[in-house]
Amino acid sequence: MHVWSQFVSFGLALTGFALALIPRTHTEEFSDDGRRYRYIPSRRLLAFPGFWLGLTVLLYAFVQALNPAWNYASSGGDWWMEEKNHIAWLPTSATAPFADSNPWRTLLIWSSAWMLTCSLWIGLTRRASIRTLLVILTLNATLLAVIGILQHVAGNGKILWFITPSTHYAVATFLYKNHAGAFFNLMLAAAAATATWYYRRSERRLERTSPAPLFTLCAVALALIVALSFSRAATVLMLGFVLISLILGATYMLRSARRPNVLLVGLLTASLTILGFVSARQLRLEQAADKFQQLFTTDRRESVEVRQLAAQATWDMASDQLATGWGAAPKGKSQVGGISYLYQ
Repeated sequence: MHVWSQFVSFGLALTGFALALIPRTHTEEFSDDGRRYRYIPSRRLLAFPGFWLGLTVLLYAFVQALNPAWNYASSGGDWWMEEKNHIAWLPTSATAPFADSNPWRTLLIWSSAWMLTCSLWIGLTRRASIRTLLVILTLNATLLAVIGILQHVAGNGKILWFITPSTHYAVATFLYKNHAGAFFNLMLAAAAATATWYYRRSERRLERTSPAPLFTLCAVALALIVALSFSRAATVLMLGFVLISLILGATYMLRSARRPNVLLVGLLTASLTILGFVSARQLRLEQAADKFQQLFTTDRRESVEVRQLAAQATWDMASDQLATGWGAAPKGKSQVGGISYLYQ
């Protein structure tokens, strides 16, 4: 997507990583043995396998960026790849404009994800912090989902009712429906995890009430916005996750030593069913069903067959230098699915 947004992501990841590395003192109430102690995040980082695995991948990509085997060239509206002198036994790459895609941009994106993962690993040292983070993320995503639902029902085609999107498939504040579907699916999992944790805590403590129903409703809203995104892959993943969650939840309740409150479970189930039915009618979820039908009719060529051809062509080109590079193969010609293509 946009280069500026990936630079922002990198800057935030770098800032979080730097803050997470600052040593700190844990006072008595946060200590296992009742004594304050000095926490050195760098020691925990060096013992984290993900740190070394990610660093290895980044170093590999860095060597590729310094050892290009192909150079992007263009003239007018045409472009092609020209072979360059390179060290054959080292990982190789292909140069290209940064705004399109090249190894340095790949490093930018991968570094952001790697630093975020390391920051979470060394920065969140208590389960209460992880739970608080999940609650904040779930509530924030639910608010965003409600905004997206309202925009779908009573919107004017603009983001937040005043920003004109550059695409016709914006969802909430996301320009791209597949990005929205991926994000809300992750938040759906966070909502389900948070609801499960609160339910099990109330069961252990014999509490009469808990926030679990609230986070269940958050999960319903997040599932609705995934369906309204019209992202078919995200919707399939959402339905699969919901089905597995329902099976696991029912199994847990049946095997639990404490019998669940049948009235409460029945009331919650009836409320969610009614909410789902009313939402489906009011939000015109049949449009999502129509999108799935198009996958096997009018969109089959563009959405299925062309992607299969592209995947096969990508594999044919990459397989020539599979271990040391992802770039183009030598000059050749291949045929996939009855369609011939040239590559260099």
